[in-house]
Amino acid sequence: MSCVFCSHRLWTVVVLTSVLASAALADEPKTGPLTFPKIHRGDGWAIAAPSSWESDPAIRPPMALKLRGEGRKGFPNLDGTLGELGITLTVTQLDSKAGPIPFIADAWKKNLAKVRGQRLEGEIQEETIPIADDIDAIRIWLTKTTPDKSRWTYYRTLIAADEKRRVIVVVATVEFGWASLKYIDDLKLMPLVEATVETLTLNDAGVDRRPLEASYRGFDWQASRAEHLTLAANRMARGGHLTRANELYKEAIEVCDNLPVARQRLANLHLAARDPAFVRPEFAVKLAEKAVEQTGYLDITSLDTLAMGYTKLRQRSKAAAVFKKALDADPANKVFLQRLSLYQ
Repeated sequence: MSCVFCSHRLWTVVVLTSVLASAALADEPKTGPLTFPKIHRGDGWAIAAPSSWESDPAIRPPMALKLRGEGRKGFPNLDGTLGELGITLTVTQLDSKAGPIPFIADAWKKNLAKVRGQRLEGEIQEETIPIADDIDAIRIWLTKTTPDKSRWTYYRTLIAADEKRRVIVVVATVEFGWASLKYIDDLKLMPLVEATVETLTLNDAGVDRRPLEASYRGFDWQASRAEHLTLAANRMARGGHLTRANELYKEAIEVCDNLPVARQRLANLHLAARDPAFVRPEFAVKLAEKAVEQTGYLDITSLDTLAMGYTKLRQRSKAAAVFKKALDADPANKVFLQRLSLYQ
């Protein structure tokens, strides 16, 4: 994401994009999450991010640091439907000429509104909160989508100033596919990102990492492993190794119950396999029903799989009902409407 403040020649930008790698700090506990907070420091500020958040070489002035995170240890590279997942944290430092933080907040919101290909979804939430150092900050939460709502981006922003009137702006973004709304929520990804944003401190007393503890415990660190198991199962299925694919899909579901694509692919295997021994419509329908529920009736692949299962069980009315409910979730979806016409 391009920085909305970069046009000011006095501003220094730090971009941190969430990355989890296996490296840990010396004070990482022997048990607990796969990663542990690392302190990133700038000129008069500091913030805690997972220890494996690392630098991206594509740094251009005034950018000082860029970190990328999706696909690193503990974080999936893809969302719940195996679409692209993006997780970004930016820290921007402004000097005393930037103005008071309410002015900066208004400027940030106006600039973000101009981002092409996105529109505001719902209301902007804004409040003043105390952060470390007993300094007040403005917290802004908002969501933007593409015009067709196929991609969503959560924005979490914190704007604070110290006694020298230096302003620090922290912006976290999480971008994912629409059908993965529930997946992102079930992973507890946003609480972790939000807690990271609010570790910002504007003095040398050190960052308080305690607020991160609950979010680190709550996050589903096995999602990345489940994703890799699903991708491996896909390869096995394409190669005709159905027994091994079946095992890997089941393992993925055991590792991370929240990953709907593993259920959808396993259901499809037991509906469309050329080997009759693998065709199990009743079992497949149960899997597909859960996948459809986990994707909020928004994923056409899961919907098609479930409809195919109902058809094999001679329950076309149930297949039609699936797409009626999908249209309730997305009334303007022409694909859902076309599918409904096939089963009515």
